[in-house]
Amino acid sequence: MGSPLFMAPEIIRKMGYNNRADIWSLGITIIEMSQGRPPNNDINSIEKLPQLAERDPPTFKEPKKYSTWFIDFLKRCLVKDPAQRPSAIELLLDVFMTTIPGPEILKDVIYETSSLRKRKAVNPTTLQVINPQ
Repeated sequence: MGSPLFMAPEIIRKMGYNNRADIWSLGITIIEMSQGRPPNNDINSIEKLPQLAERDPPTFKEPKKYSTWFIDFLKRCLVKDPAQRPSAIELLLDVFMTTIPGPEILKDVIYETSSLRKRKAVNPTTLQVINPQ
């Protein structure tokens, strides 16, 4: 059991756990990583937790910032009925996952950052150049 804000509706309703609950949590994590905080953070007590199971699935606050494929991927993760929610394998085969670039896209960013570090001091958290004087 993790944070209540990440719990799938079926867990809140005590209907049992299976790996589809983790897919729901993935969707909540996607929102948190994209927006800086998880949805439904107005739920601040265990007594309010049942409200989460009754709400519509959360979405991005500003969907225009994201691709249609990413929004559709998120919607697939946050299907309330666990029997209708896709498995991890199904999500791996989703058009979003099969068309996005892999980790190799970071190669240039890593190279640029390490080159900059060799020339000047760089704050590792912000990647901003620190004036060495």
